[in-house]
Amino acid sequence: MLLTLKQFTRCERGATAVEFGIIALPMLLVTLGTIEIGRALFMRNDMAQTLDRVERQLLIGKTLTDQQITSQLKDGKFTSANASATQTISGVNYRTLTITQDFKLLIPFQDSSFQIVVERRVRTP
Repeated sequence: MLLTLKQFTRCERGATAVEFGIIALPMLLVTLGTIEIGRALFMRNDMAQTLDRVERQLLIGKTLTDQQITSQLKDGKFTSANASATQTISGVNYRTLTITQDFKLLIPFQDSSFQIVVERRVRTP
């Protein structure tokens, strides 16, 4: 049952599979990229909430040492946290709070990572 050349050019069997093959890879990459962006935003939001919690304690006048602040900022989740000494700028006291987290991408065959850094300058009474 050999098809003649004319019949072969009109045959559309398998066209759907070829079209799916063309579209599948870009769709998979877009889907995985969207998931990775969501994970990164979730991580950054978690870091910002932790900073907000410590910032509130400082704003209400609670006296915390740098070591206490750093342990609260790390919260058992984050790679690195730092609280700087009090700085005075134009007669106003400030402390700088920083959280750093390494973020490794889960995309297959991709061994890249980057750091997410959230920093706040808090006015202290």
